Amino acid sequence: MTSIQELMRQREELENKIQSLKNTEKQVAINEIRRLVQLHSLTPYDVFEEVSIKVEPLFMNPETGEKWSGRGKTPKWLEGKDRNLYLIRKD
Repeated sequence: MTSIQELMRQREELENKIQSLKNTEKQVAINEIRRLVQLHSLTPYDVFEEVSIKVEPLFMNPETGEKWSGRGKTPKWLEGKDRNLYLIRKD
């Protein structure tokens, strides 16, 4: 009859083998992805449907505290105004 210690040792060996195989397969996948990205000159935008890049806000509405990064549609509170007056100073 197998002892609990023997089963635990076997489980540990299996877990180590599983982790080693996962690491190997992961590296193979990474290498293939890098090869394909280089071959086809892909960007993150080509590969992933949603890539969000955090952009710091450049402008702030002093009345509401609302901020805008300067990307996309100009907010109503800034339309037709001198943007320099609303720049967030990063001194």
